[in-house]
Amino acid sequence: MPTRETVNRVAMISGSTPRYVRSGRDGFADVMSMVSTMGHPHPALAAAQWALETGYGSSKLANEQNNLFGFRSYDPKSNGWRAYNNHTESVKAYVENITKNQRYANVLKASTPRQAAIAVGAAGYAGGEAAYPSKLIKVMRENGINPDVPYVNPTGSPWHQPGVANT
Repeated sequence: MPTRETVNRVAMISGSTPRYVRSGRDGFADVMSMVSTMGHPHPALAAAQWALETGYGSSKLANEQNNLFGFRSYDPKSNGWRAYNNHTESVKAYVENITKNQRYANVLKASTPRQAAIAVGAAGYAGGEAAYPSKLIKVMRENGINPDVPYVNPTGSPWHQPGVANT
């Protein structure tokens, strides 16, 4: 059976979205790729939230319930957390929550990852924890993201033949 890394690599080479979010630092790039193809304007924000909410994919919630963003469930039959069939379903729910819920309108208006982190915190994500935006910004920096530079969604496939320029 192919590994998650192999499935993701084949998907990206073919120009598709990764299907899984790997644990550890590799998952940061997986989340960024998945949410950007689903219309999230701040992939670094989403990846930082994933990292904080799941401990870079190592949490029991992420591994047993495919819940990658700490979404609660108010169903009395659940254990208090939403369960998803797969990672893609969890990421899609997150993107829909951020992009369609009026509560996060200022996240969508933000021009930089820092502004988006502040806006998501002000909107009450993570229970309105005051330090949440600072934690998100720290995670972004640890993963090579400058929180003060606007995200530009590249067009076309990032994959090309060695020695041939991407145009």
